[in-house]
Amino acid sequence: MTADTSTDEATAGTTTPLTDPVNNAGQVSGYRHSTRPPAEKLLADHPKDNDQASTYKLPTESSQLAGNVDVSLRAWLALSLTRGLGGESARRLLKEFGSPDAVFAAPISSLKSVVKPDVAAEISKGIADDLLVSTLSWLEDSNNHLVTLADSDYPQSLLNIPDPPLLLYVKGRLDLLNRSALGVVGSRNATPQGEKNAEAFAKTLSDAGLCIISGLAHGIDAAAHRGALRGPGSSIAVVGTGLDKVYPAAN
Repeated sequence: MTADTSTDEATAGTTTPLTDPVNNAGQVSGYRHSTRPPAEKLLADHPKDNDQASTYKLPTESSQLAGNVDVSLRAWLALSLTRGLGGESARRLLKEFGSPDAVFAAPISSLKSVVKPDVAAEISKGIADDLLVSTLSWLEDSNNHLVTLADSDYPQSLLNIPDPPLLLYVKGRLDLLNRSALGVVGSRNATPQGEKNAEAFAKTLSDAGLCIISGLAHGIDAAAHRGALRGPGSSIAVVGTGLDKVYPAAN
């Protein structure tokens, strides 16, 4: 299958966007909305605190990380790459402090009240800039996107699961993420008739306005995308690998 993701399809993953990820912190969770005060207010609450605040520094315009990606998005990315930070812990941090920027601005004593001391130390230590470079370079392509839980483009259906991913890496059309959709999955080793049926079903559903969601494997997945891309509903491919390379290559 050949799909033009720049115009017809969206591809989404919750891993780091490169096939050689920086670390294996995995999918972390977050929150829907925040009513917490900004980082300045949080720091003002601890003016005499002797603890060291986070050493994470948002890049300046002269930094090698300078570009079109705003500093808030860099903070989301840095939080997702924090070693040892899992879904439940990330959710507690975001509920407590309100945003990734505020998490990195918090004194370590405040962080320890929410997460384990070793995780608090990792957050306070910050993330090295070079760990962010590959992802930020990937985002220089206007067809590549990093969607956070705070974004309106984040799929509303994912907010209904117990542990929604903190970030989604998306290549292609963001508008498809919140379209009415139907999942189609099946065997990699489907019969020719099975693939024909899957493609026909997907085409009919796409014509009815449904976006078809599937993996990106051979067999039924590929057939579903072929059918969906022939209709106005289009398709979304959910992958577990980096988005810098299409796998399998035939797709």
